[in-house]
Amino acid sequence: MRKFWLTAYPPEIQRELFGIGHHNLAGVVPSGIVLMLLVYLAVGGAAPTQGLHLWLACAVLARVLALVLWLRFRAAARAPHPSPAAVRRWMWSHAATMSLLGLSIGLFGALFVPAEAAARSVPLAMHNLFLTMAFLGSVAYSAAGNGPHDLPAFLISVTCAAAAMLACVPGAYGAYAVHVAGLCLVFTVLMLWVAVKAHRLLLDTITLRLANEQLARNHAEAAAQARQANLDKSDFLAAASHDLRQPVHALVLLVEALRQRRALPRSHAEPVSGAEGEQDQLIGSIGEAAHAISHLFGGLMELSRLESGREQPQPTVLQPAALLRQVLARHTAQAEQQGLRLRARVARSAEAAWVHTDRVMLERCLGNLLANALRYTAHGGVLVTLRVRPASGALALTVHDTGSGIAAVNQTRIFEPYVQLGNAERDRRQGLGLGLAIVRQCTERLGLALRLRSAPGKGSAFTLELPAALRCAAPEAAQATTTATSRADAPALSDALAGRRVLLIDDDPMVCDAMRRLLAGWHVDLRVAGHGEDPALAELARQSWAPEAVLCDHRLPGGQHGLALLDRLQDRWPGSSAVLLTGEPPERVQAQAEEAGYPVLYKPVPAALLHTTLLALLSARSAAAGG
Repeated sequence: MRKFWLTAYPPEIQRELFGIGHHNLAGVVPSGIVLMLLVYLAVGGAAPTQGLHLWLACAVLARVLALVLWLRFRAAARAPHPSPAAVRRWMWSHAATMSLLGLSIGLFGALFVPAEAAARSVPLAMHNLFLTMAFLGSVAYSAAGNGPHDLPAFLISVTCAAAAMLACVPGAYGAYAVHVAGLCLVFTVLMLWVAVKAHRLLLDTITLRLANEQLARNHAEAAAQARQANLDKSDFLAAASHDLRQPVHALVLLVEALRQRRALPRSHAEPVSGAEGEQDQLIGSIGEAAHAISHLFGGLMELSRLESGREQPQPTVLQPAALLRQVLARHTAQAEQQGLRLRARVARSAEAAWVHTDRVMLERCLGNLLANALRYTAHGGVLVTLRVRPASGALALTVHDTGSGIAAVNQTRIFEPYVQLGNAERDRRQGLGLGLAIVRQCTERLGLALRLRSAPGKGSAFTLELPAALRCAAPEAAQATTTATSRADAPALSDALAGRRVLLIDDDPMVCDAMRRLLAGWHVDLRVAGHGEDPALAELARQSWAPEAVLCDHRLPGGQHGLALLDRLQDRWPGSSAVLLTGEPPERVQAQAEEAGYPVLYKPVPAALLHTTLLALLSARSAAAGG
């Protein structure tokens, strides 16, 4: 019998059975009182006085003990994890109470009238029959209500009830006592079987629920660990970002400086030897490798920031048509080099439409979609359309290509990081497999719908559905932002940096050496300082040398920050322009730099971008001075 005993089960199941038993006990007292009143009103006038008093005393005492038991263990039942000692005390106390309750049920037999009286009167015979049915009903109720959660207590209770009832049956039924006793005994055994089955079913249910809860907790813990691992990875990349970007930044600048030196015009009497031609090719290969490293590093950092959730959208009002043309202009040279047609078709209704979204993320999505379309299109071209959906008023920005197309089975996989179809050998010329993953992350952050229509041999169409277009005029700030961005994106038309005074502040000797070599090729008058307290700065002040532009690293020795140093230098040289160089993640620097009013270049900085930025700032300074 021990396998049915409460202590035979694991502690967590014991606690569950205890909770169910305590909850059910709250219903025993009122239901027992109702049963007492019904029985008393039905048979009180015919039952023997002595038997009636015995039954009432036992029934009242049992209900009082049940109420006391419920109150005593109420605090333990409400606790998240009742102590094993409390559960054990409950087991013995509940078994004793149930025994007394069972005895009070069995003492229905004490209310029987003698068989001789019942034989002479039909109402008295019905009296005995009513009490017998009340006994059987109470046993059935107890089997369904108490047996499943406390089978040992039910066994004791039903044993006491059956013993008391069977002891009274012979005096009440006479010649039919054997039949009635047999009926009661068989019914009690059947109820015992029902209680055992219900008990096992309850145990299975509790075990399954606990297992499901444990599985859910395990899944939640695994998910939390995965999220934490992702955050740890992002934190590591963010922490190592500056140190990793510095050598890549220096490598890109050194390769460009070497390329410029090799490109210096030679006299006609100096033919290019075969060795020199090989060196030029070697320099080109090194440059391609450096730019590939830079591109891979930037993609990894970008995807890491998006996946970690640390880069959040900063919505603003922008004009998609203008943004489309700017992004298209940056890819025109690539399309011409591949012999592809790159066109844009903007519907008249979408030409002057404005939307409220994050400009950087939207530009990133469109740029990656265009780059992906050009990369996988061998013949034909790429068409970008912008139109307003009549039903919803939303703007549909679609990139169509005439490439090889994508099978339906792969249309979900292509948005996963590092997945490249048909590039098992990982040919770098086909990209890195990060572009579409970045697009998916950006659209999820922006809450934009991204749809793909494609079939093998028929090209592909990626559609971004932007929120409903704004028909009102855009705020002046948004117009100014768009105009400034357009100007910043414009390519330099001439090399006008010769003789311009530039101050570089960076504590990395390798970066400083690379910048010296590169800017020497542009004939820039460059001076270098390692930090804000560098004596070289004081020496420049004594020489009356004033920089026209300052390039300052964000992370400097001694806990200094580039933004604070730029503010100090602006006070010393008010007429100079300033640019912040950093290897930090954008979310750590961008907002502060924008608030301070300084443009930011993120390492590794392409030489062309550095040249364009310096030219734009110095040209604007010259124009302001001339005005």
